[in-house]
Amino acid sequence: MVGSPSYIAPEVLAGTYSEKVDVWGVGVLLHALLVGILPFRGESLKEIFEAIKLVQLDFESEKLQSISVPAKDLLSRMLSRDVEKRISPQEVLGE
Repeated sequence: MVGSPSYIAPEVLAGTYSEKVDVWGVGVLLHALLVGILPFRGESLKEIFEAIKLVQLDFESEKLQSISVPAKDLLSRMLSRDVEKRISPQEVLGE
């Protein structure tokens, strides 16, 4: 395995993926920059991968109260587990 486990998109764990895995990874980084913590954490690789597959992010939580509505919207669309609903790299850039 190569890379940082906390940034892995759920579909990578299933073995099939597209360029949208990069959108997921950047979404994880954006969450960390805005909130100060990674959105999917665990004490072991197994726990991290389970969090990536199962943890539902609460965009109305206290941790995200100071984040703007457009930033929360962008995060939610970048971190969608449904690849069809996850925005493309071009959409992230506003193209």
